[in-house]
Amino acid sequence: MRMWPRSLSGRIVALTLLALVVSQLVSFFLFMHERDRFLERVILGNMADNVAAAMRTLEFVPEGERADAVAALSTRDLRYRLARRPGRAFAGGSNAANRFTRDMAAKMDIDAARLRVTIGPGLARGPNRRAGDALRMAVQIDEGLWLQARQRVFDPTRHWARSSLMTLAVSAVLMVLIV
Repeated sequence: MRMWPRSLSGRIVALTLLALVVSQLVSFFLFMHERDRFLERVILGNMADNVAAAMRTLEFVPEGERADAVAALSTRDLRYRLARRPGRAFAGGSNAANRFTRDMAAKMDIDAARLRVTIGPGLARGPNRRAGDALRMAVQIDEGLWLQARQRVFDPTRHWARSSLMTLAVSAVLMVLIV
C-alpha cells in the first residue's frame, strides 16, 4: 500500500495539507512561547506594583489591625497573608525564581534578601492545567513578619491555541473530502 497519491491532484492536496500542518504547528509553538514571555512580564510588573502598594499601606496600619487590612487588600486573583516565616513553598528556588526575585526587588526598590519568589507550574513549564497558582511572593515587612502574596493567573490563550489546532483539523478534513 502506497501512502503517496499517484494522481497529480492527490499530490497537490497532500503537499497542501503538509504545508498547512507545518505552518500551523510553527505558529502554535511560536504563539505559546511568546505567551509565556508576555505573562512573565505582565505578572512581574503588576504583582510587584501591587505588593509594593500593599507594603506601603501596611506601614500606616496599626499592628492589631493589619490582618483585617491584608484581607481587605486581597482580591480574587491576588491573595495576601501575614506570616512569621516566608513559607515552605520558597525552599530551594529555581533559576527562574531567582531571576524573578532580583527583577522584582529592583522594581520594588527593596533589598533582594527581604524577598522570596517561587514559580508554580503556570510559568515554570509553560501551558499547564494547574496554572492557577503561577507565582508566590513573600516580603519581609517588619522584623519577623512576612507579607505573603499568591497570584492566580487566568490564561485564555490556551483556548485560542486549541481552537487554532481545531481549525487545522477541520481544514484538512474538508480538503480531503473536496478532492
